[in-house]
Amino acid sequence: MDSIHLVWCIIERMKEFKSKISLDLPVSYFLRKKEGKELILLLHGFQDKASRLYQTLQSILPATSSLLAPNGLFPIPYKKEFQDGSPARLKLAYCWYFYDSFEKTYHIDQTPACNMIQTLIQQLFPKQDLSITIIGFSQGGYLAPFVGLTLPQTKKVIVINGEIKVDLLARKQIPFPIYSIHGKRDEMVDPQNCQRSFQQFLANGNQGEFDLLENSAHFIDEPIRERIVAQLNRSF
Repeated sequence: MDSIHLVWCIIERMKEFKSKISLDLPVSYFLRKKEGKELILLLHGFQDKASRLYQTLQSILPATSSLLAPNGLFPIPYKKEFQDGSPARLKLAYCWYFYDSFEKTYHIDQTPACNMIQTLIQQLFPKQDLSITIIGFSQGGYLAPFVGLTLPQTKKVIVINGEIKVDLLARKQIPFPIYSIHGKRDEMVDPQNCQRSFQQFLANGNQGEFDLLENSAHFIDEPIRERIVAQLNRSF
Protein backbone atom coordinates (compact mmCIF):
# COMPACT_ATOMS: atom_id res chain seq x y z
CA MET A 1 0.00 0.00 0.00
CA ASP A 2 1.55 3.34 -1.04
CA SER A 3 1.67 6.31 1.33
CA ILE A 4 -1.02 8.34 -0.49
CA HIS A 5 -3.48 5.45 -0.29
CA LEU A 6 -2.64 4.95 3.41
CA VAL A 7 -3.38 8.63 4.20
CA TRP A 8 -6.65 8.39 2.28
CA CYS A 9 -7.65 5.30 4.30
CA ILE A 10 -6.88 7.08 7.60
CA ILE A 11 -8.92 10.12 6.57
CA GLU A 12 -11.84 7.90 5.58
CA ARG A 13 -11.79 6.21 8.98
CA MET A 14 -11.65 9.56 10.78
CA LYS A 15 -14.78 11.02 9.23
CA GLU A 16 -17.03 12.77 11.73
CA PHE A 17 -20.74 12.04 11.64
CA LYS A 18 -23.52 13.97 13.35
CA SER A 19 -26.93 12.80 14.48
CA LYS A 20 -29.67 14.47 16.50
CA ILE A 21 -30.70 12.51 19.57
CA SER A 22 -32.69 13.46 22.65
CA LEU A 23 -30.67 13.85 25.84
CA ASP A 24 -31.86 14.72 29.33
CA LEU A 25 -29.44 17.25 30.82
CA PRO A 26 -29.75 18.34 34.46
CA VAL A 27 -31.01 21.90 34.90
CA SER A 28 -30.16 23.93 38.00
CA TYR A 29 -31.53 27.34 38.89
CA PHE A 30 -32.17 29.93 41.59
CA LEU A 31 -35.76 30.92 42.27
CA ARG A 32 -37.47 33.55 44.38
CA LYS A 33 -41.16 32.87 43.90
CA LYS A 34 -43.81 35.48 44.74
CA GLU A 35 -47.57 35.49 44.45
CA GLY A 36 -47.77 38.23 41.80
CA LYS A 37 -47.73 37.89 38.03
CA GLU A 38 -44.37 39.58 37.44
CA LEU A 39 -41.42 37.31 36.60
CA ILE A 40 -37.88 38.58 35.99
CA LEU A 41 -35.70 36.06 34.16
CA LEU A 42 -31.92 36.46 34.63
CA LEU A 43 -29.53 35.04 32.01
CA HIS A 44 -25.83 34.95 32.93
CA GLY A 45 -22.80 35.28 30.67
CA PHE A 46 -20.40 32.80 29.08
CA GLN A 47 -18.36 30.65 31.48
CA ASP A 48 -20.38 32.07 34.36
CA LYS A 49 -23.19 30.87 36.60
CA ALA A 50 -26.63 31.93 37.73
CA SER A 51 -25.71 32.52 41.35
CA ARG A 52 -23.40 35.43 40.53
CA LEU A 53 -25.95 37.33 38.44
CA TYR A 54 -28.70 36.54 40.95
CA GLN A 55 -26.63 37.91 43.84
CA THR A 56 -25.59 40.96 41.84
CA LEU A 57 -29.10 42.04 40.86
CA GLN A 58 -31.62 40.70 43.36
CA SER A 59 -31.39 43.72 45.71
CA ILE A 60 -32.31 46.23 42.97
CA LEU A 61 -35.18 44.22 41.49
CA PRO A 62 -38.78 44.70 42.65
CA ALA A 63 -39.44 42.82 45.89
CA THR A 64 -42.88 41.75 44.64
CA SER A 65 -41.53 40.10 41.47
CA SER A 66 -40.55 36.46 41.13
CA LEU A 67 -36.92 35.95 40.10
CA LEU A 68 -35.66 33.00 38.07
CA ALA A 69 -31.95 32.57 37.30
CA PRO A 70 -31.18 29.27 35.53
CA ASN A 71 -27.69 28.00 34.84
CA GLY A 72 -26.79 27.61 31.19
CA LEU A 73 -27.60 24.35 29.51
CA PHE A 74 -23.97 23.34 28.94
CA PRO A 75 -21.47 22.92 31.83
CA ILE A 76 -17.92 24.24 31.29
CA PRO A 77 -15.32 23.08 33.85
CA TYR A 78 -12.43 25.49 34.46
CA LYS A 79 -9.31 25.54 36.61
CA LYS A 80 -9.50 27.88 39.61
CA GLU A 81 -6.17 29.24 40.88
CA PHE A 82 -5.84 30.61 44.43
CA GLN A 83 -3.52 33.48 45.42
CA ASP A 84 -2.90 32.06 48.91
CA GLY A 85 -0.97 29.09 47.53
CA SER A 86 -3.80 26.57 47.98
CA PRO A 87 -3.94 23.82 45.37
CA ALA A 88 -5.86 24.69 42.21
CA ARG A 89 -9.35 23.20 41.95
CA LEU A 90 -11.67 22.33 39.12
CA LYS A 91 -14.76 24.56 39.24
CA LEU A 92 -17.94 24.49 37.20
CA ALA A 93 -19.41 27.26 35.06
CA TYR A 94 -21.96 27.25 32.23
CA CYS A 95 -22.79 28.58 28.79
CA TRP A 96 -25.95 28.79 26.68
CA TYR A 97 -24.70 27.94 23.18
CA PHE A 98 -21.46 27.48 21.23
CA TYR A 99 -20.46 30.02 18.59
CA ASP A 100 -17.17 29.94 16.68
CA SER A 101 -16.18 33.60 16.22
CA PHE A 102 -13.38 32.65 13.82
CA GLU A 103 -15.47 30.50 11.49
CA LYS A 104 -18.59 32.65 12.09
CA THR A 105 -20.77 29.64 12.70
CA TYR A 106 -22.81 28.03 15.48
CA HIS A 107 -21.82 24.55 16.59
CA ILE A 108 -24.90 24.64 18.86
CA ASP A 109 -27.28 27.55 18.37
CA GLN A 110 -29.77 29.20 20.76
CA THR A 111 -32.60 26.73 20.17
CA PRO A 112 -31.83 24.12 22.90
CA ALA A 113 -31.39 26.83 25.57
CA CYS A 114 -34.62 28.56 24.53
CA ASN A 115 -36.52 25.28 24.70
CA MET A 116 -35.06 24.48 28.13
CA ILE A 117 -36.05 27.87 29.56
CA GLN A 118 -39.53 27.67 28.08
CA THR A 119 -40.07 24.21 29.60
CA LEU A 120 -38.65 25.29 32.97
CA ILE A 121 -41.03 28.25 33.23
CA GLN A 122 -43.99 26.07 32.26
CA GLN A 123 -43.07 23.63 35.04
CA LEU A 124 -42.42 26.26 37.71
CA PHE A 125 -45.41 28.47 36.89
CA PRO A 126 -48.08 26.09 35.52
CA LYS A 127 -51.24 27.76 34.25
CA GLN A 128 -50.06 31.10 35.61
CA ASP A 129 -50.67 34.32 33.68
CA LEU A 130 -47.20 35.88 33.79
CA SER A 131 -45.67 39.13 32.64
CA ILE A 132 -42.00 38.42 31.92
CA THR A 133 -39.01 40.75 31.85
CA ILE A 134 -35.72 39.23 30.67
CA ILE A 135 -32.34 40.61 31.78
CA GLY A 136 -29.35 39.09 30.03
CA PHE A 137 -25.66 39.80 30.59
CA SER A 138 -23.00 39.23 27.89
CA GLN A 139 -23.79 35.84 26.25
CA GLY A 140 -27.06 35.87 28.18
CA GLY A 141 -27.75 39.23 26.54
CA TYR A 142 -27.16 37.77 23.08
CA LEU A 143 -29.58 34.99 23.98
CA ALA A 144 -32.29 37.14 25.61
CA PRO A 145 -34.21 38.26 22.47
CA PHE A 146 -34.40 34.67 21.23
CA VAL A 147 -35.76 33.52 24.59
CA GLY A 148 -38.24 36.38 24.53
CA LEU A 149 -39.57 35.23 21.17
CA THR A 150 -40.30 31.77 22.60
CA LEU A 151 -42.21 33.22 25.57
CA PRO A 152 -45.44 35.01 24.55
CA GLN A 153 -45.61 36.60 28.03
CA THR A 154 -42.43 38.67 27.42
CA LYS A 155 -43.06 42.38 27.90
CA LYS A 156 -39.47 43.70 27.67
CA VAL A 157 -35.84 42.60 27.34
CA ILE A 158 -32.82 44.31 28.89
CA VAL A 159 -29.46 43.44 27.33
CA ILE A 160 -26.27 44.23 29.27
CA ASN A 161 -22.95 44.24 27.39
CA GLY A 162 -24.32 42.05 24.61
CA GLU A 163 -25.17 42.41 20.94
CA ILE A 164 -28.53 42.26 19.18
CA LYS A 165 -28.02 39.68 16.41
CA VAL A 166 -29.85 41.60 13.70
CA ASP A 167 -28.63 39.15 11.05
CA LEU A 168 -30.72 36.43 12.71
CA LEU A 169 -33.60 38.68 13.80
CA ALA A 170 -33.90 40.86 10.68
CA ARG A 171 -37.02 39.12 9.38
CA LYS A 172 -38.77 39.07 12.74
CA GLN A 173 -40.93 41.87 14.06
CA ILE A 174 -40.04 41.86 17.74
CA PRO A 175 -43.26 42.21 19.80
CA PHE A 176 -41.51 43.76 22.81
CA PRO A 177 -39.01 46.62 23.34
CA ILE A 178 -35.34 45.88 23.92
CA TYR A 179 -33.21 48.14 26.09
CA SER A 180 -29.46 47.73 25.63
CA ILE A 181 -26.97 48.95 28.25
CA HIS A 182 -23.28 48.85 27.36
CA GLY A 183 -20.06 50.01 29.00
CA LYS A 184 -17.92 52.11 26.68
CA ARG A 185 -14.78 50.55 28.21
CA ASP A 186 -15.90 46.99 27.54
CA GLU A 187 -12.91 45.10 26.07
CA MET A 188 -14.69 41.78 25.62
CA VAL A 189 -17.75 42.79 23.59
CA ASP A 190 -17.16 45.70 21.19
CA PRO A 191 -19.53 48.52 22.24
CA GLN A 192 -19.33 50.33 18.88
CA ASN A 193 -20.27 47.20 16.99
CA CYS A 194 -23.15 46.59 19.41
CA GLN A 195 -24.36 50.15 18.93
CA ARG A 196 -24.33 49.75 15.13
CA SER A 197 -26.28 46.50 15.43
CA PHE A 198 -28.82 48.16 17.70
CA GLN A 199 -29.28 51.05 15.28
CA GLN A 200 -30.04 48.52 12.55
CA PHE A 201 -32.45 46.78 14.92
CA LEU A 202 -34.34 50.07 15.34
CA ALA A 203 -34.18 50.74 11.58
CA ASN A 204 -35.92 47.39 11.05
CA GLY A 205 -38.97 48.85 12.79
CA ASN A 206 -38.43 47.62 16.33
CA GLN A 207 -38.65 49.52 19.61
CA GLY A 208 -35.94 50.09 22.20
CA GLU A 209 -33.10 52.25 23.41
CA PHE A 210 -29.30 51.98 23.54
CA ASP A 211 -27.39 53.38 26.54
CA LEU A 212 -23.61 53.72 26.26
CA LEU A 213 -22.07 54.37 29.69
CA GLU A 214 -18.80 56.29 29.58
CA ASN A 215 -16.90 54.72 32.48
CA SER A 216 -18.34 51.19 32.62
CA ALA A 217 -16.60 48.04 31.38
CA HIS A 218 -17.55 44.35 31.05
CA PHE A 219 -19.12 43.91 34.45
CA ILE A 220 -22.21 45.17 36.24
CA ASP A 221 -21.17 48.27 38.17
CA GLU A 222 -23.33 50.85 39.93
CA PRO A 223 -24.06 53.00 36.83
CA ILE A 224 -25.26 49.90 34.98
CA ARG A 225 -27.38 48.87 37.97
CA GLU A 226 -28.94 52.34 37.99
CA ARG A 227 -29.78 52.07 34.29
CA ILE A 228 -31.33 48.64 34.83
CA VAL A 229 -33.65 50.11 37.47
CA ALA A 230 -34.54 53.00 35.14
CA GLN A 231 -35.32 50.65 32.23
CA LEU A 232 -37.41 48.37 34.46
CA ASN A 233 -39.61 51.40 35.12
CA ARG A 234 -39.78 52.45 31.45
CA SER A 235 -42.71 51.72 29.21
CA PHE A 236 -43.15 52.33 25.49
